[in-house]
Amino acid sequence: MPIQAFAKGRAALLLSVLILLVAVHGVARAQVLGLDGPGVRYVEAASLAVSMGDVATVDGEVLTWRGVQGVVTFFLGSSVALLQAPGSGGPDEHSLSATVRTIQTSELARLSMQLPDHPAAGWLLPLDAVQLLGVANDEVGGLSLLHLPNGATTGVQLPTPVADTPRAAYGASWEAAEIGGSPALRIYASDRLSLLLLDLDLAPLAFPDATAVVDAAAARIGVDHALLLVVSALDETAWESRLVFEQDGRVLEVRHPYRLRVYRGSAEVVTPDQAAAAVVMLPVSFSLYRPLKVTWAGVEATVTFRR
Repeated sequence: MPIQAFAKGRAALLLSVLILLVAVHGVARAQVLGLDGPGVRYVEAASLAVSMGDVATVDGEVLTWRGVQGVVTFFLGSSVALLQAPGSGGPDEHSLSATVRTIQTSELARLSMQLPDHPAAGWLLPLDAVQLLGVANDEVGGLSLLHLPNGATTGVQLPTPVADTPRAAYGASWEAAEIGGSPALRIYASDRLSLLLLDLDLAPLAFPDATAVVDAAAARIGVDHALLLVVSALDETAWESRLVFEQDGRVLEVRHPYRLRVYRGSAEVVTPDQAAAAVVMLPVSFSLYRPLKVTWAGVEATVTFRR
């Protein structure tokens, strides 16, 4: 099976973009929390400060941020921020797209959102405020990616309303997820190691520009279902490149290089800077429209990739 075709040309670019989703959906690096309000997306100040290694302090209704751009001052309830760059004679005034606010207790109760232990925990900055901190942001498939001054890229993780999450969709060490409208599965071998699995054919839902690339790759694969697998970790960790799929009495074990081909990273070890990415070839006798049992690292999960 010519899996190597995935690592060539524009297909390699597509898969590199998909791997960025680990920054949003995996556990390989610090998460920046976010929250959507009417017409505006916020980033949570404490989680952003931790990811950047900056110092953010709070005094009453004033948040002071010290970073690569200088000293930035935010005011609770105000859409004006002050930036004093190194060597400048005084602060410059900047207008934000929305007022700075704090998360409400009712929002914490309604959303699956855990704030970090930090002086700035719960302060919400409109997304455009990150430019004052030396952070660039862009949108990929409806997801906000943050490019930090240290060269790292992380994502804004939006909470899931508790009331909207079916209890049956969750297990002790796994959860059903959604990436750009495409169903996905996350399995946690531990709080340091995780696996993300999604249907490669549905990637164009999140990345319309990738439609031609996915179609060309699918033509080379043939009738098999192609699943994209990404494994990430907080520390250098060994991982098992073996999964078991079960459906209606059918059982299939895949293991690198049989029906699971690692094309990026290692088939044995992952690090915070190098996730492992692989393509799983699932026979067409398995339906992606019906519940599929997946076992990895001793964790059993159930997912339906197509609806």
